[in-house]
Amino acid sequence: MKHMKWLIVLIAVMLLVGIPLTASALDAGLETEPVSEEEMAELIARKANKFTKFTSYSSPRVIKCFDVREDHMIVVGSMKDATTAIIAVYDRDGVFQYGFETEIYGSFRVMWSGNDIVFYAIRSSLLLKINEDGKITDIRRVLSTTGKSVYDQKVLLSKKREVDGVTYRMTNGSVFADLLRGSLKKITRTDAQGTSVVYDASGHQRLRIVNVAVVAVLAPAFIAVCVVANVKKMRAQRKMR
Repeated sequence: MKHMKWLIVLIAVMLLVGIPLTASALDAGLETEPVSEEEMAELIARKANKFTKFTSYSSPRVIKCFDVREDHMIVVGSMKDATTAIIAVYDRDGVFQYGFETEIYGSFRVMWSGNDIVFYAIRSSLLLKINEDGKITDIRRVLSTTGKSVYDQKVLLSKKREVDGVTYRMTNGSVFADLLRGSLKKITRTDAQGTSVVYDASGHQRLRIVNVAVVAVLAPAFIAVCVVANVKKMRAQRKMR
């Protein structure tokens, strides 16, 4: 009887691990507590917590995180620069709808909560719920629990979401490329009709690679020119003595 009990527990764990991630599962994985009304008013008033909306977006960035709503709306988190986060919303076909810019220091996550977006600032342990206009409607503090980091890695940073039998996946185009590159630039959608790309930051990634290559070529040349000029200057000074 004792062995049967452990067998049942083992089967239950295996079933839970095998359950695909859904949009609704992301709403209940972090233990939180509400902030006071005074603190909420103070946080909302901070410039760093302003979400500036934009409706045109032609240069998608490398993906940091993403989530898919039950109606297949996609939210993608990326970085514009070292301290500016981009939150971009797309429909199921990958057509851009709207987005926000906000200041961030450190890592962040994005997830759906109904029709609102939850912005999780890791360093401050705050969940900021924003509506379609970029207004903060609720703020909660994430508690430090033993399962917090595990949930973050296994769920919030998962490369895959499943909604109604449709799979959305972050990728670089192949399993081999995904292993080689830490930054992911595409989101694919796989259903009964096949696989299509609904988000693609390849153009921005190529631009970054070109910029790095140009710097890598020009930097040694610039250093060499400076060295030669300095040597000539030293020789000229010696001749004058």
